[in-house]
Amino acid sequence: MAASTDPASLSNLQDIVMPEAVSWWPLAPGWYGIAFLLLVFAVWGTLRRLRSYRRNAYRRQALQALQVLGAASGDPETRGRVLADVAELLRRVALSAYPRRRIVGLTGEAWLAFLDETGGGDAFSRGSGRLLISGVYRTSGDYPADSVREVLALATGWVNDHRPGAE
Repeated sequence: MAASTDPASLSNLQDIVMPEAVSWWPLAPGWYGIAFLLLVFAVWGTLRRLRSYRRNAYRRQALQALQVLGAASGDPETRGRVLADVAELLRRVALSAYPRRRIVGLTGEAWLAFLDETGGGDAFSRGSGRLLISGVYRTSGDYPADSVREVLALATGWVNDHRPGAE
């Protein structure tokens, strides 16, 4: 069969030529805007986490000190000293987190009430936390190991959970 000279003849049809695929590059202007916003949010989130990490450095140091005190609480001779050190550590943590004027005048029951208020609950003023009052003044004595461990657990919980308010 000879090729027809008739332009409308089906034998003269040729394959459809597809255009090249659209390139990803250069990007449309909207993609640059989205990339910029993602970069801004990434920097903002990183700075926020860094600030939070630095702001909570005192917590990490206090938790490490409480672990050391926990190891020392096994010896009956040092339990009174451990209680005194826990009381001092809680005072230092409070001074790091709260305004000095709110902390310095607190002693005895008022101090325990503050710890309860800022930590939530009443374990300091009504529970084993009461040992902190006597432990400060009496570094030698027969303190039960369970009671000292409870105070350490209570102090660890307070260091982790207290939330300084805007004052």
